[in-house]
Amino acid sequence: MSMRSPPQTFAEAITPTHDQRILLYVMAGYIAGILILWNLPYVKVILYPFKLFTVALHEFCHAAVGCCTGAKIESITVNPDEGGLTKMLLYASRSLWDIVEDLVVRKVNSSDATRFAQMTGCPSQLCGLIWFLVSLAFLTAGVLGGLAVFKDEFDEEPLIPGSTIS
Repeated sequence: MSMRSPPQTFAEAITPTHDQRILLYVMAGYIAGILILWNLPYVKVILYPFKLFTVALHEFCHAAVGCCTGAKIESITVNPDEGGLTKMLLYASRSLWDIVEDLVVRKVNSSDATRFAQMTGCPSQLCGLIWFLVSLAFLTAGVLGGLAVFKDEFDEEPLIPGSTIS
């Protein structure tokens, strides 16, 4: 198999290959499916135990990251309304969904955006929106970086056997 020449422009570097496009479509499909099924009236009742388990795993992941960054875990709470809270000192991790829940859903416990707003005097919605946009920028940079760095990975072993790079 011949290796492609290195991309000459930024646009060439971040343009996904055929296999990368398939992977991006599959990821988008999973995200859309989860977002829809997670909130459908009857399905969400059936999924309730799995939601609580997901929240518990999510909170344990916060605790694991906290342990890796030297934080002291004070407590982990999973609430019946599908909310969760991991209290730790020196906490240094945040995900997009946490920010959306802090900004939009506001289930239980005061949100990080609310606490930051109290400290700065800015509206909590503005703090949450800024947090969301910064996280989205990092997520986008990560995807684009992955497209550029791993472009030749599928040359040796394609995602789908027998597929070709277009």
